[in-house]
This record gives sequence, C-alpha cells and structure tokens, in this order.
Amino acid sequence: MQQPAFIENLRAAEEDFSEFAKNDPKYHELLKIIKAYAIQYPGINESVLFAILDHFQQEDVSYALYFAQKHGEIFQSKKGDIFQLKFPPQFFDKDMP
Repeated sequence: MQQPAFIENLRAAEEDFSEFAKNDPKYHELLKIIKAYAIQYPGINESVLFAILDHFQQEDVSYALYFAQKHGEIFQSKKGDIFQLKFPPQFFDKDMP
C-alpha cells in the first residue's frame, strides 16, 4: 500500500467509478429513495435502510450510499446514521447527541 503508483492508480479507478455512478440509472433510482428516507427519517440507520430496501441487493444500496456521500448528496455518520446533507460536513464532525 505504500507504492505511490499503486495509490495513484487506485485513486484514478475510484474517480472513474464515481463518474460512472453519476450516470448510472440504478444509482439515481436508489439515491432518490435514500434521500426520501433521509428527509422523512433524519438519522435513519444504514441497517434499517437495508431492511426497508430488501428488494434491492445490499451491495447496490451500499454502492449508492457510498457515492451519495462522496457526491455530497447525504451525510452518513460513523455509526451508520444517514442524513440529508443540508449543512456543511464540518457541522457533523461534532459529537451528536
């Protein structure tokens, strides 16, 4: 993991995948649903979302969550709580009650 060329290739691949997600219909379908739940139930937990969206593969939901956060569409805490992103990410860096 300390090889600079490997790390650069990994970053480039992640950026390519991120760009792919922006045009992926499955991502947009799930993003719409995830954001609706994040608005209606602020702080909904990832595991609850997986249970609700059980008609989707868990890998697809994880993929959508990952890139939604990367694209600034939602915020997911370290505990797995999901919020619609209305505030800058620094707001969530503070310990939440």
